[in-house]
Amino acid sequence: MIRTNKIKKITRNIYPKRLLNKAINDTLFQMPSETVIYEFGVEGNVEKVSHLFFFDDRKISQFEYVYPYLANNTGFASVRLDSMVVFKDKIPVSLNTIRDLELFALYNFKKSDKGFSIFENRMTGDFLFCLSDKKLWRPLEIDREFRPNPKDLILLGNPLKPEKIYQVKNKINEKNVQQFNYKNGSIQVIRKDAYPFNTARYFTYDKIGYCTGYIDSTFSEDTFLTRTLSNFENNIIFSPTKILNKKENSDGKMILINYQEFIYEYRK
Repeated sequence: MIRTNKIKKITRNIYPKRLLNKAINDTLFQMPSETVIYEFGVEGNVEKVSHLFFFDDRKISQFEYVYPYLANNTGFASVRLDSMVVFKDKIPVSLNTIRDLELFALYNFKKSDKGFSIFENRMTGDFLFCLSDKKLWRPLEIDREFRPNPKDLILLGNPLKPEKIYQVKNKINEKNVQQFNYKNGSIQVIRKDAYPFNTARYFTYDKIGYCTGYIDSTFSEDTFLTRTLSNFENNIIFSPTKILNKKENSDGKMILINYQEFIYEYRK
């Protein structure tokens, strides 16, 4: 879609949470709390991502990621953290400590073979095992072939379309499980179990099949706690231009709102 529609850049502005009785348009005149800028090559590949954070109308930090190469046959593209800066009293201060860098999960490609690919977290040394061959999905087979530690991640399926992501405990038991359910090729539900809370994201579609939003629900031992309703406003090519998030509690009352806008720049 990026290549076909000659999209050069997408800017995503996330505005502060506001009470529902405030006018939505008021947010357009505020500084965003967060901005993400995606820049694309002529082939539709991501070339650069800039992530900026603001507080009280001031920029407090900025991170820039550069993708110097196209994705390989596994869908993985190497990324370089070009700059990582915080602003103190409007003076930029570079971040370069291991503790700072652990905020971001950046991976190196290690190995690929028939049915699996292995990636290594640059900061922690933990591994991500992507297993596309269902013959490798059995717990004993995973332990025998890969010997994952409790901090490693195991992804079952294609990285672009996973069926399950989890960690192991006691070699064969699962923890921190995420499950992905699809229908006619489109994602329907993402469930995540992370004690003591369970979350589920349900996607909504129109009659044509375009995504119109999603609902995030949070549970504790099967007891409903809260949910967030996210509704998309799409443009003519069915890309989001606005996302409006409304959060409800168990009484059905709206607690807060989060507003996002998307700005597109096209190649001539």
